[in-house]
Amino acid sequence: MKPTHLKLTTSDNRDHHVQLVIFICLGFLLYFKTFGHVWTFDDYFVILKNQDLQSLKNFMNNMYPGRPLRELSFMIDYNLFGLNPKYWHIQNILIHSINAWVFYVLLMNLCSLKSLSWLSSLIFIVHPLNVEVIAQTSHRKDSLCLLFILISFYLYVLFRNNMGIFYICASLCAFTLSLLAKQTAFVFPLIIISYEILFYDGIFLKKIKHKCLLCTVLVVSSAIIFFFLYIRYFDSGSRLILAYSNVVDGYSISKYFVTLISAWGFIVSKFFWPFGLAVNYAVLPPEFFYDYRLILFALFAILIIVAVYYAYFESKLLLLFISWFFVFFIPTSNVFPFAEFFVADRYMYIPSVGLCIAVAFLVTSFFSKIYIYLSFIIISLLALATFNQIDVWKDNLSLWTNSLKYNQNSVNAIMNVAICKYFDNDDQFLENIQKAISLNPHDPFPYNALADFYYRKNESIKAIENYEKFLKFINKRGVGMYKIFDNTARDRLIELKKAVNK
Repeated sequence: MKPTHLKLTTSDNRDHHVQLVIFICLGFLLYFKTFGHVWTFDDYFVILKNQDLQSLKNFMNNMYPGRPLRELSFMIDYNLFGLNPKYWHIQNILIHSINAWVFYVLLMNLCSLKSLSWLSSLIFIVHPLNVEVIAQTSHRKDSLCLLFILISFYLYVLFRNNMGIFYICASLCAFTLSLLAKQTAFVFPLIIISYEILFYDGIFLKKIKHKCLLCTVLVVSSAIIFFFLYIRYFDSGSRLILAYSNVVDGYSISKYFVTLISAWGFIVSKFFWPFGLAVNYAVLPPEFFYDYRLILFALFAILIIVAVYYAYFESKLLLLFISWFFVFFIPTSNVFPFAEFFVADRYMYIPSVGLCIAVAFLVTSFFSKIYIYLSFIIISLLALATFNQIDVWKDNLSLWTNSLKYNQNSVNAIMNVAICKYFDNDDQFLENIQKAISLNPHDPFPYNALADFYYRKNESIKAIENYEKFLKFINKRGVGMYKIFDNTARDRLIELKKAVNK
């Protein structure tokens, strides 16, 4: 017998072609300004210096290890448009629009509530927090990952609706593609388990023999993995993330977690108040227990407890998507310090799906008499904020000037504004780079900028000194996608030392 949430009417089970057209049109209407943008931020490494996307042969050589599905999508753009950034945004907008549509179709199959499905999907497509992923070409990995997660979940729902074995196989294929887009998709099976428990009372789980043995194995395995990861990564990873945020002195685990919790309060608040968004946030430890970020985190925790209590009795769908937020927030939450920064807008792209439903559920359930008007106001305000936020990503100067506006102590923002704005003004350039170094003397990149400056000025001794400092700190931090800087510094050091020794 099908659960009631899957008993769709004939009208609800039709093809959703019209909705697809609406979402695509809305996506291009919102993001058409990106066609006038230039390459920014990580595009320099991920696209311009990435030979893998130029041919299948290079792709197989894997000269730039990354996300295979993203690189294959880049290959399409490269062969169609070369390295002209103008039309690379077509795919980004299409994928984001299709994500909103698949989200809508999934919800219609889960609950058949058009008002909830429409509002959730519209909030997702217009939300300013998602601008970074769509306006920044190199972050296509996040939108591709979500696309195949949503498809995988939708196919699994069809499979459980007695649609045949083909759908479970297709769901597994889609899940595999999501992993090839971004590894954080590995937590998706937890969503399937939540779905089984909530909507089918764990029927599949009940069929498993020796459940006690299975639970014991899972607990022991999880404990082993936990301690391995803690010993292997936690100390060095947490120190690096604190250093990225300019916290370079007085390291302790307690300082890390207090800073982390304040970062959670900060980034979650951006979903509900999406203003002051930036490419980089300098997250410093709270000085007082009443720091506004800790208060925001406490308020969010209270809201979640209330929502879970309500959803437990009233809405399995809401409970499922509350779990969606937490499951997909885990990989980039830095509970284990794997992500490079404490927070970033792009980290919220996949988890925000759960928050979109929570807001839509609140509006349609508790303001049923005026939900149409309230929905119109919410969507209009979010769309306007998104339209303005897109301009921030038009070029690097705009991007980093905006970041500096909201993060006065961000080393990345100070340094990149200096590079973009004061390249031909020696005094201003040096003043800004020295300020960046004084804020975080362990950050390698201001030294690299300073070394390049002295290299151009033919001041070999100073250039050598700063290249050596850059290499010292970049090796501690990990070269990663910054290999081109590392190689250039080493080549110039050899060149400069030969010249000095002559």
